[in-house]
Amino acid sequence: MKYFSIILVGCILILAFSSSGADACSGFQLKHSGQIFVGKNYDYMVPDCLVMVNKRGLKKTAMPYFWSDDNPDIGTPASWTAKYGSITFNQYGREVPAGGMNEKGLVVESTGLFGAGKYPAPDKRPSILMWQWIQYQLDNFATVQEVMDSDAFIRIRPKKGIRNHYFVSDKAGNCAVVEFIGGEKVYHLNEKLPYKVLTNDIYTESVDFYHQNKIPNPDRFKSIERFIRAANMVKAFDAGNGTGPLDYAFDILKSVSWSVTRERKGVTYTSGTRWSIVYDPIHLRIYFKTFDNQKVRSIRLDAFDFACAAPARIFEINARTSGDVTEKFADYTRTANLDLIKNAFDKTIFLPKMKDEVLDRLAQYPASFTCQE
Repeated sequence: MKYFSIILVGCILILAFSSSGADACSGFQLKHSGQIFVGKNYDYMVPDCLVMVNKRGLKKTAMPYFWSDDNPDIGTPASWTAKYGSITFNQYGREVPAGGMNEKGLVVESTGLFGAGKYPAPDKRPSILMWQWIQYQLDNFATVQEVMDSDAFIRIRPKKGIRNHYFVSDKAGNCAVVEFIGGEKVYHLNEKLPYKVLTNDIYTESVDFYHQNKIPNPDRFKSIERFIRAANMVKAFDAGNGTGPLDYAFDILKSVSWSVTRERKGVTYTSGTRWSIVYDPIHLRIYFKTFDNQKVRSIRLDAFDFACAAPARIFEINARTSGDVTEKFADYTRTANLDLIKNAFDKTIFLPKMKDEVLDRLAQYPASFTCQE
């Protein structure tokens, strides 16, 4: 286990620094007349993704590799048994999702956080990586309040490089933004969340610019511009826009979509919106489209067997399909997970060539889970 920790730390550390060049993203919630929809654009340089079915009843221990700004001691890795099944969108392997929704209608999404984000210093609470924090919440909780309360008994490990902040929504329409600033958890809920939108700047700073109707110069990856545009469109829907909520959610995502072509060490690459997702937590539906396939596809969560004894399932997000793809999921394999990881690392141009043994161990991690049903 110690060897596993040491060999992977370099991989994750490099990823942490490199991601700061591209992980933008936008998220929001629409809520009107008993309808709830959550939208998310994933903006990055890598298009690869597997949509994964995560099972309930699996006993897990948090990934053992780490990086700490101050102390390499991660303390006790968190352990838990998943209470709920979920569907997630994964790019760097199973169990490290960018976001998803569980069978209780809880949505947890993330966007990169520019600025003063800082995770808590090591303490007695069990620890977890910032990516797996999303899976932990989907595995364990059904409501926004439960996610808020989880800070009492779990912490994200401090690390260098980019930080995330999180957009959380539940079936009852509760919504929150969760950030870690100055080593403390900061969350915005109810009256502290006047605009149910999140891009890449600290939430309160985004709100300040919104009130001023001002876009700063520079505005990194158009973060404030996207926040203002999305907030205005959400406000228009809440007032009764007349457009169907699903179509309107995709209209917002299209409006805040972006793309930029850059060069690094002689290599030209493009970062931009790779996929757009709309969650319907009341009816347990997920709708999505990608840059490579603009046809809207849908997934029915209630059609899956989330029992841990049943095979896990996966779907390649850029597959040339349309409509309901629920029945087109295939059985999960370690090979598919490894292929995803290799493709994602190869296409992240900031990364040097990763050793096969590093990627193999990352792909093997889900084999450590045990079924408790």
